[in-house]
Amino acid sequence: MITTDIHKGNWGSKIFKNGIWYVISSIFTKGLSIFLLPIYTHYLSVEEYGILQTLIAFTGILPMFISLALDSAFTRLFHDHKKSKKQVAVLLSTIYWFILAYGVIIIFLCILSSGFWFENLFEVPSYPYIYLAFIPVLLIQLSLLGRGIFAVTLKTKKLATIDAISSVLGGLISVLLMAYWHLGIIGRLSGMAIASVYLIIFYTFYLVKNKYLICVFSKKLFLESISYSAPLIPYVASVWIGTLSDRLILSFYGGFEKVGIYSLASQLAIIIYILGDGFTRVTNVLITSGLIADNDKTKQNITNYAFITWIFMLTGVFGIFLFAKELVWLLATKAYGGAHVIIPIITITYVFGIQSRFFTDILSVYKKTGLITLGIILSASFNLIFNLIFIPFLGIFGAAIATAFSGFIAFIFYYVKSQKMIKIDFLINKMVTNFIFISIFVIAVNYSGLNDFVSIENFVLKILIYLGCLVILFLLNKTKINHFVKDNFNVAQINIWRK
Repeated sequence: MITTDIHKGNWGSKIFKNGIWYVISSIFTKGLSIFLLPIYTHYLSVEEYGILQTLIAFTGILPMFISLALDSAFTRLFHDHKKSKKQVAVLLSTIYWFILAYGVIIIFLCILSSGFWFENLFEVPSYPYIYLAFIPVLLIQLSLLGRGIFAVTLKTKKLATIDAISSVLGGLISVLLMAYWHLGIIGRLSGMAIASVYLIIFYTFYLVKNKYLICVFSKKLFLESISYSAPLIPYVASVWIGTLSDRLILSFYGGFEKVGIYSLASQLAIIIYILGDGFTRVTNVLITSGLIADNDKTKQNITNYAFITWIFMLTGVFGIFLFAKELVWLLATKAYGGAHVIIPIITITYVFGIQSRFFTDILSVYKKTGLITLGIILSASFNLIFNLIFIPFLGIFGAAIATAFSGFIAFIFYYVKSQKMIKIDFLINKMVTNFIFISIFVIAVNYSGLNDFVSIENFVLKILIYLGCLVILFLLNKTKINHFVKDNFNVAQINIWRK
């Protein structure tokens, strides 16, 4: 039996209980890559690391052609069909078999044509690089359907465990192949490929065993799915353009060495993404289910959690800003010096991105996927324009600024459009006030010279400054925070203790 009232009850309990597993999952997936950076940067030159990250970015375009964003259609349409497990099984199976057949054709064509475009760009042979990078994308796209079942039913503990095993497996194999067999880029790509094989085996077995994957194809459900996902295809393309354009333009003006430094900064900036990603994955499910069935209560919950998320992310950004130089010093070689300057700028993009999820969740509920796509197209277009303007003069600093500006544009666009669907008080004035406050702290620390060098004295002083910032932020938002904790945290904590 599939639960249909997942949005009911205390959101604090559900978000804390399930969100923490998403955070753990992110630590083992995206976070593990950060922990392994010393190994990657040791066995790969800055230029090789830049090539690897550009190659990975190139694979980002494949999901658009392989799955046509049908995995997103499943997680949304699940809520329309969840009263019948058989109907959910038909929906999932229809999408699964289409992606498998269509994806095989696309991958075959990519491999067949790779000699014409891949070798000219990277100056390395297509085999085995293109095989190791592209084939796993199809396996991952199929795995997303199994993953989607766990996500929409909030089986986050199991999901986190699966992701953790996959990530650890891929990471360990990558390290072994790079450290002992000195395979460099091939070693890392091989580790990622083996991890994708594990995922497809596990999820396919799970789907078959639980009768979610059956031998059926529904033309009606396929048309319903593709009508939802088709407007999202340009969205995927635009995300790819926004991700890849900075690296390509940087490689043109500064070579793959600049790409390597910029990619390292982007990897470390993901720390702030991990903080917000886990809990907003849970709110996504609750918002989708809640706005369909319980509009008024859900609106108030969105207001509360959107504001708390904003405060939480801003404090994270300030922490990353304070300790970015120490992070680079600990995790990378001297060749990556200068990366710490742009890490805080890139993290701002994640603040806007995580907050935008509340807006896009609303648009998704109302099936306004065309607006979601339009927003990312707008963001990607500005990202490309800003990169072309800033990178020639400011290098990696210009790329970071372009990324932050384009993220802000998407943030504004999604806010305006979501408000036209349903009016929700996002406490914009308070959000702006807190943003200005953090910005003042950043400017003050920057001009103080604390970030000029690494020392124990500076480190201790930064900790004190950060704690002081947290105290002032609490006093600035005391009423709202106390109200939020009273309504959510205590109840959530009691529920967890009881279980």
